[in-house]
Amino acid sequence: MLSQIRESNLSRLILYPIIAIIGATATGKTNLAFRLADFLKSEKGLESEFINADAFSLYKDLNIITAKPNAEEQKKYVFHQLNVLEVFEEANVSVYQREARKSITEIQNRGKLPILVGGSGLYINAALDNFEFPGTDPEIRNKYYSLLDEKGEDFIYNLLQEKDPESAKVIDKNNTRRIVRALEVIELTGKSFQAQLPNLEYFMPTFSFAIKMDLQTLEKAISIRTRQMLGEGLIEEVEALRDKAGVTAQKAIGFKQVCSFLDNEISSEELEAQISLATFQLAKRQLKWFKRDNRINWTDSKTDLEQIVHLLSTNCKLFN
Repeated sequence: MLSQIRESNLSRLILYPIIAIIGATATGKTNLAFRLADFLKSEKGLESEFINADAFSLYKDLNIITAKPNAEEQKKYVFHQLNVLEVFEEANVSVYQREARKSITEIQNRGKLPILVGGSGLYINAALDNFEFPGTDPEIRNKYYSLLDEKGEDFIYNLLQEKDPESAKVIDKNNTRRIVRALEVIELTGKSFQAQLPNLEYFMPTFSFAIKMDLQTLEKAISIRTRQMLGEGLIEEVEALRDKAGVTAQKAIGFKQVCSFLDNEISSEELEAQISLATFQLAKRQLKWFKRDNRINWTDSKTDLEQIVHLLSTNCKLFN
């Protein structure tokens, strides 16, 4: 099958669809992606490469805090858009869109399957959907950052509520970077920021999957993972980065909490509890984001691989 496709006209490379394993943090996305890649290689003769779709895993030194694939896994599998930024750099979703799509094309041209894995909703939509980003204006952006510095987070969030109440409903009031971006876009275009979000139309044939998990089970999984991350050296990782990490990198859940612990503001028990709570709150926001997308196939964690393989085999002859 692969040799036949490789010899065919390049226009037929569309036969290699994108597979997306997405969803909330701590649901087991990465492990499922690895199992799927192993199955497709051993049973179907199809090789895969991964594209990271977690905003904080773009950073080279945010390893434990992002639950990034470990060194052994990074040797076994090929990853793209992973470890591409220094911690002092600012992540940019429009740059990510360009680079992720470049990776997709390169993987397909090698006769392999691109598997996108992650939980950053806007980054996932940027990579997969017909979506053009509004322009930028440093002067306008800096104006709102100055207001943020002078008058605080509540002020600019209230400003967004006045200018664009629909966007304010879906943007976390603590996500000041996105609030500033929304205000910049509104002033630039005269239109709602919410109206300019992706229209949920794939730019290329894509199969998206997410693992179903009830909130109680998810909360427990997050608690276990938080304890594991602390045992693996999360505190030491943040301590080594706190003086050089930029604004974006510092937004990774756990960074602020560890800094508070290092400054003797909270105990080790409070540290674990605060990270777990913040992660669970993130997971609920992610679920809200993904549940609006009816293209996603939600799988049961006990039979997830079986369900995915069945759907792929039913809908794309490449997997038969």
